[in-house]
Amino acid sequence: MKQNVLCMDNYDYPVSLTKYRIYELISEKRLEETGMFRIIDDSGEDYLHSKKRFIHIESFDYDREADVMYVNLKKPQNAVETLPQENGILLRYDKDETIVGITFMNYEKNILKRYET
Repeated sequence: MKQNVLCMDNYDYPVSLTKYRIYELISEKRLEETGMFRIIDDSGEDYLHSKKRFIHIESFDYDREADVMYVNLKKPQNAVETLPQENGILLRYDKDETIVGITFMNYEKNILKRYET
C-alpha cells in the first residue's frame, strides 16, 4: 500500500526538500528502525532523509480549481475545532486536542512557491 509523508522541515535541504510538500514513502521496514525514510525528493532521485522531518499522512486531496490541499492525519478525522495559522494554514483538532488534519489555502500559489528555492 502506498504511504505518503508531509515534509515539515527542510532546514539544510532547501534544494532537495520542499516544506509542506507531500512525498511518497518508499517502504523499507528496516530503514524505519534507523530513523530514516527513503523518498523520491525534489532532485527526482530516491534518497534517505531523517524521519524527524516528516509526518505520516492518512490521505490527501487537492482541489486544483480552489488551490486548496486537504491533508488527513488520521481517519476518521472527527475534527471539532479549526485554528488558523499564518500563511493560510488551518490546523484541525479532535476532541482530545490532537491534530487530525491540515488544510493549506492557496497551496500551489502561496505555500509551495514560498518555500521552494
